[in-house]
Amino acid sequence: MTSKNYISQSDLKFIKNVVVESVEKASIYVSSKFGKKLKISSKSGIPGRDLVSEADKNSQKIIEKVMSKKFPSHTLLGEEDPPNSERKPGDWIWAVDPIDGTNNFVNNSQQYAISVSVLYKGTPIVGAIWIPWANSKKNGIIMESYKGGGTWIGNKKIIIPKTNTKPVNGRLSGLPHELSNFKLHKNIKKSLGEERVIGSTAYELFMVANGSLQFAISGFANVWDFAASIILIREAEGKINCLNNNGIFSDFSGWLQPYSNKYETYNKLRKWKGMFLAGNPEIVDYLSSRIKFNIKKKFLLF
Repeated sequence: MTSKNYISQSDLKFIKNVVVESVEKASIYVSSKFGKKLKISSKSGIPGRDLVSEADKNSQKIIEKVMSKKFPSHTLLGEEDPPNSERKPGDWIWAVDPIDGTNNFVNNSQQYAISVSVLYKGTPIVGAIWIPWANSKKNGIIMESYKGGGTWIGNKKIIIPKTNTKPVNGRLSGLPHELSNFKLHKNIKKSLGEERVIGSTAYELFMVANGSLQFAISGFANVWDFAASIILIREAEGKINCLNNNGIFSDFSGWLQPYSNKYETYNKLRKWKGMFLAGNPEIVDYLSSRIKFNIKKKFLLF
């Protein structure tokens, strides 16, 4: 694959097809483990928190195997990488969350997702997210996209609804646990819609792209939680702003810009945590000018 700044649409489509292949294979495995007895541990050592299951680890291995076969020069940045792993990334990085919403998954809640994105020099340009879906013959559906190619579920092109210019009551909205840490303009405190906390960032932003949620404020979460959603929402004619170091939601051009192929880049991507606001462009602009996070220290690594 070329490392030049220009990437052809045919190259992007080929990468997207490989990403979808990896997600499909992982989804078959993960679906087979849903509701079954699993080996579960805590990455932080705190009982009941930061859970990881054998299904998470094996799902990532499935995705990595597909990537390594088709793109051996690409680097994988996965949630289930060893915490002290050190890699020198090239221009191409796969940001992988093998099961986003593990706590939901191990508690037999179907609000979980498999998320895979390809970053080029720190910017998401390909993405696919699988979620369980009741009416699907394959136990779930995949939303897929690449830069310039639109967002799709099967043969259906996905466009984020632009009916409203600001949130309305009666429609669902994704909000974080930390909403109390925000300063909200008095005119919007009672008009954020029907609030939901889902427990899976990728699932939540899938629902924004699909029109089920009118907007979502998602995070704090990691690169692999957000990467696929960013390209899916943008190609669905939506907007997704990132919380900056001033506590304001603003444009996002990519992680660690200008990008460099250093060990430090991989380590910073692993440690990054942030928050995004997504929806149709008018709602995002409306909320971005009326919400501010109470920041006590610099915490975002761009």
